[in-house]
Amino acid sequence: MAQWVLIRNSNELATYVEGRQEEILIARKTHLDGNDLIGYVRVKDKVAYFNNLSSLVISQTYHVLEFGENFKWQRQTVLCQWPRNAFVAGYDADKNESYYLGKIEKENGGIMYGRVQGRYMYTVDIEGILKKTSTFQVLVLRSSPWSIIPLVCNLHSQEGPDPVNMGPTWQFFRVNEKKPENLVRCGRTNDEKDIFVARAWHLLHLLPGYAIGNAAYVAYDGEVFKKRRFEMLYGDNITFLPPENVTNNMIIEAGNLNDGTPLYAGGLYVDDVLYCGQLLYGHCIVGVNGQVVTNEGRRNYLILAQVGL
Repeated sequence: MAQWVLIRNSNELATYVEGRQEEILIARKTHLDGNDLIGYVRVKDKVAYFNNLSSLVISQTYHVLEFGENFKWQRQTVLCQWPRNAFVAGYDADKNESYYLGKIEKENGGIMYGRVQGRYMYTVDIEGILKKTSTFQVLVLRSSPWSIIPLVCNLHSQEGPDPVNMGPTWQFFRVNEKKPENLVRCGRTNDEKDIFVARAWHLLHLLPGYAIGNAAYVAYDGEVFKKRRFEMLYGDNITFLPPENVTNNMIIEAGNLNDGTPLYAGGLYVDDVLYCGQLLYGHCIVGVNGQVVTNEGRRNYLILAQVGL
């Protein structure tokens, strides 16, 4: 699985890296213009560095990426076919384009991460100088969610992706982009439209909800918000279960409040249709037809969980 963990200050960074060996962490930050910045945290400096194409951005507040064995780094050059299973790490709101995650390993052992856009990687070197390169490694899924084998840059190898059981993974999807076969569904509307598990940012909260068509819907503070920019969940053996059938290791963390409080995904039936929303302290909250609906007093809720662990 892959998830972004919120770091708000140097104290939280110190807590996060305690017991870890990494000196460089992958970082993402939503800039003032609404675009995602991809860069890295140098742990000893206690800040993250981002290349915003024309300027250097340094921040103490960001998200760091954690990912599992179902991902790998793949060498990429301008001569390589772009891998269709590249991990989407961010979004350019102005150009309606996805960002990908690149890595450069220097001869002295140093590592730099940055955003990949338009076949180039943009990063920052150790001296704070903005860099652009066409040769780098890109983070890809070992098992492509589009069920096709990506073209490989190594001309002496014809290996396909490694077969693995896909854990829960969140990824941005754009309009008209083909959806993975193992996208997690809630159900179908009364007019036969698919409802998928989704999440979206609102006021620095990452809120679980659902997507229908090209929009996601999340509930917050008694209101329902429609989002055009959102992430969808895919993975194997993920389903909604009654609380009594779910153990702690099965629950999927689906978001967080801006203070770092984790949010989970729950489901409620409204007019016999299952919708997904946020689950916090036993309260399931979904937004349906502009109205906020909860489980309080009248509805049993379900929990989104991964089975077979």
